[in-house]
Amino acid sequence: MIHDDDNSNDELNKPVTERHIGRRERFLSVAERRVDSAIKSIRLVGHCSNKRNYDYTDEEWKQMIAAIKNELRVTEELFRNNGNEERHFKFE
Repeated sequence: MIHDDDNSNDELNKPVTERHIGRRERFLSVAERRVDSAIKSIRLVGHCSNKRNYDYTDEEWKQMIAAIKNELRVTEELFRNNGNEERHFKFE
């Protein structure tokens, strides 16, 4: 049974430009929140560098930084490939 108030296809019935604007606005909103969150988290990791409060080795902090850099490289690659998660081996 179809109801007149069924809005499930409303998005598909909009012109392409209107759908694009909706996706664009959603991207801007989500991306800003996620980047802000990532920056705050990285700053919190940086707080762990305070030797008055924490004891760590050079190897430990280097592992932390390497993990963050690696994830940033993976994210950058996703954007370069338009969200396609295919990863191929490549000599650096």
